[in-house]
Amino acid sequence: TVVGLPPESRVMLYFAGHGIQYSGENYLLPIDVDPPRVGGSWAMLSLSLSTVLTQICWRSDQQKLIALDACRVSGIPSTTRNGDRGLVEAQPNSHRHVHETMIMFAAAPGEVAGDGSDTGTSPFCRALWAALERPCRPLGAIGAAAARQVRAQAVRQVPRVHHNSLDTNE
Repeated sequence: TVVGLPPESRVMLYFAGHGIQYSGENYLLPIDVDPPRVGGSWAMLSLSLSTVLTQICWRSDQQKLIALDACRVSGIPSTTRNGDRGLVEAQPNSHRHVHETMIMFAAAPGEVAGDGSDTGTSPFCRALWAALERPCRPLGAIGAAAARQVRAQAVRQVPRVHHNSLDTNE
């Protein structure tokens, strides 16, 4: 929880797993859940991205970085899905109480994010880690650097970054 953190803290949430869209809402599932195999029970195993944003982003005195390292194509069996593909755009300013927040998606809508099966670490994770190594970097610079590095190292993977900043210096 962010309640006990001091003012002007930086909060980061990194999620690696499955991303599913259903009825216009984004859901996050652990990597060991196979949505087609679990059928309709995927909803009981998931967490709504709106719930995550509400829990993390309500304080306006903190900067928040939400990094979602998940494919943006739906793996829900056709019997339980509404025809939508991938995670819907979740922009910080589309949620109540979201201030100073950047949401980074590992891939564009409807696209697959590399899982790093050849190296054990996804291209998005490697790029984000490299961008975070430089101390005191503004959120916007972190997002831009990570997105550039992913595009340079991953074929056809284009991250999306949505940033709601009150700081005009970023």
